[in-house]
Amino acid sequence: MKVRLVKIIFLILIMGIVGVLRAQSQAKEKLHTIDSLRILLEQAQEDTLKLEVITQLASLFGSFDKEKAIDYYLQALSYNLDDSRKAFFLNTIGFYYWSLGKFDEALGFYHKSLSIYIELNDSTRIGMLINNIASSNWALGKWNDALQSYRTGLKIRKAIKDSKGVSTILNNIGLIYQDFGVYDEALAYHNEALKIALEINNFDAISYSYSNIGNCYKM
Repeated sequence: MKVRLVKIIFLILIMGIVGVLRAQSQAKEKLHTIDSLRILLEQAQEDTLKLEVITQLASLFGSFDKEKAIDYYLQALSYNLDDSRKAFFLNTIGFYYWSLGKFDEALGFYHKSLSIYIELNDSTRIGMLINNIASSNWALGKWNDALQSYRTGLKIRKAIKDSKGVSTILNNIGLIYQDFGVYDEALAYHNEALKIALEINNFDAISYSYSNIGNCYKM
């Protein structure tokens, strides 16, 4: 029995070491790619090539240095972009600022992105941006603004029949009511979200709903 336990522990240690070595290898490979792209950027003459290299650098840095990723996306915005790509970059910058806890900065870029998607009449992206704006307002303690944005986003998600999106927003509205201390109202939204999640059999949405319901009862 002891021998078997030792073997299990040994295997776990080996797997852990392999995982660390793999992560180190991937990190070195990523840094090598970044160095190569920086050299290519210095040598590039055409704006099209420069833009693609800058975009790749921004994407690579996004996984471990969001400040640097933002710098590259801001550089990308100085090039001639179609509206769809410009809106995507603006939203990505907003998301990275949000991830860094810089919610005011995030809101500024989210609103710029939203205005372009409105011009493009892209309902899916409009719904996404409104949700992002609501999340930023919520993080800033602007609950009424967040609630208003979520309600607007809810109408859009329902119109495009995005059931998972509807479930998520209903949960988020419920969470705001939890912050208000209005738990019966919060539960009503969480339960409605759970019903939709079960209908579409989406495990992420189901888990999110059950978690929120549990926390609501706890509070």
